[in-house]
Order: sequence, then structure tokens, then C-alpha cells
Amino acid sequence: MLISIIVPVYNVEKYLDECIASAVNQTYKNIEIVLVDDGSPDKSGWICEEWAKKDDRIKVFHKANGGLSDARNFGIEKSSGDILCFLDSDDYIAPTLCESVAKAFSQNDTEIVAFEINRIFEGKVFGTISNSCSGIIETKKAVSLLLSDGIRNYVCSKAFKKHLFDEIRFPTGHNYEDLGIMHKLFMCAKNVFSLNEKLYFYRKRSTSILGQMSNNTLRDLFIMHQRRYNDIKNVYPDLVESYNETVCMAALAFYDRSLWSKVDENELANAVNYLAQNKKDVSKTTKNRRLKLYYASPVIYNLYRKLKHTAKIILKGK
Repeated sequence: MLISIIVPVYNVEKYLDECIASAVNQTYKNIEIVLVDDGSPDKSGWICEEWAKKDDRIKVFHKANGGLSDARNFGIEKSSGDILCFLDSDDYIAPTLCESVAKAFSQNDTEIVAFEINRIFEGKVFGTISNSCSGIIETKKAVSLLLSDGIRNYVCSKAFKKHLFDEIRFPTGHNYEDLGIMHKLFMCAKNVFSLNEKLYFYRKRSTSILGQMSNNTLRDLFIMHQRRYNDIKNVYPDLVESYNETVCMAALAFYDRSLWSKVDENELANAVNYLAQNKKDVSKTTKNRRLKLYYASPVIYNLYRKLKHTAKIILKGK
């Protein structure tokens, strides 16, 4: 089977050689490496071309900047593999990733293989992201594990049969794109195979998209949780009862930002309405102090959060 490794590339010249080298040096050789230069302003595009001269399995595409989701979607369209893997261009993978994935697919009747992650900071492993179980997991159970973080949402810690993307694409114009797509892929798959091997190395950077919690990032976190809740509710309504609190917490985080920063009024109204619509159910069961306080008295909650934010600024300035 041919495995396509899709690498969206943007402004990562410092890390790109290590990333591409990890893909080139796979022990499993029947691969193609799809490098999508998403309008990088640095030397990343040139680095991609230099690697393509060394290895004919590398395909390089240059496009106008459209964001991570758009670059991944472009890579899906240009890929030829039976299996798709996604590698972010500031990360790298174990040399045995494709071999382990190919073996898992060949020995099991499955459409998704989930593996595990080592988290890297300044060249050292500082934590791992593991799956809570191993082996074949039927679809509904896999979705349940996704909601409880028994299996994480990261697309880069999965390998997929390409046909799952026939009708599914990453949501463009939003952060937390993995959160917006993973449940859909799981629900389309006959099952998921969990492989307890740490095959992906995720580099933590403060300058990454999710390393900077902007207004838009907080907004997108809520939007993606809300969409996932609605999608799963239509298929497995019994799975989302407890998940509703997670959506409310994301809505509250976006609401918090509005207390000291200007946000879009329509987007804020969506978050506030969601909190109000779910007050009856969530307020009875939540153990989260912030949610409890908000539902008990929004006025007191606003005062508390503003004072805490002001104190944080003062302490930071000392």
C-alpha cells in the first residue's frame, strides 16, 4: 500500500529539514511526501525544492497562503496514496511510523489507525499523549473515547484510509480544525485501531497558532466544540449529555475575553445564548466553580473575572 505523508509548510525554515528528513528516512519505503508550501515568506519553499531534488518520492506544491486547513485540503487533493498521514512542518516522526501503520492496516480490518505522541520542548521530551486502550475499537466506543480524551483529536496522531476524505475536508477559516473534523472521520469509519506506540513528535512552540490564545482562537474553540456536539447528537445522542459541559466551558472562555477585549457581537451572542439554553441541565451537574458562579450570578461573575484579570496584569508588570 502507498502511504501519503501530507506536510503543510508555512514559515518554518528553522525546523523544516528535520521534519522532511524524518519522512524521507522511513523504514517503510512505499511512500510519497506531499509538501504544500502555503505561501511561506521565508526560505521554506526553497528548502522543499532542494529536498525534492534528492528524493523522487517528494512532491512539492506552492500556493497562496490559505491557512493550515486549506493547505491540508490541498494536500489531500494532490495525494495518490491509499493511506493518508499528516505531519506538521515543525514536528517530526519516528522512522518506524509508516511501517507500524502499514502493518496495523494489513493485519486488521480497519480504516483509522491511532498512535501516540511525544511532546518536545527545546529538543527534549517533556510529556506524552497516550491512548487509553489498544486494539480494535468499534465506532461508537471510539467516538466516546474521543469525547473523553481517551483518544485525542490530533489528526497528526492518526493514519486514515483515503476514501474517508471523499466527503470530508478540514474547516477553513478556523483554528482547532482537528476538533472540527475528527469525530466525522470516526463516525464514517467501521472502527478504529489504537496502536500504543509513540510515533509522532510534537514540538511545543509559544509562537504557534494555538500557543497564542487570541480572541479568534477562543471563538473557534467554542465553535468547533459546538459543531461537534451537534453532529454527534444527531447520531449518538446518549454520548453528548456529559460533553455539553465542555461546550459550555468553551463558550464561557470566549465570553470571558469579551469582558476586557472587543469581540464580534454576533459571535458573543451565540456563546451567551448557548450558555443560557443549557443552564438548566449544566448548572445542576457541573462541578466547575466558574460555571457555577456564572449561572448563580453573571454580575458577580463579571466583577470577579475583571478583578482577576486586572490583578494578573499588575503582577505581570512588576
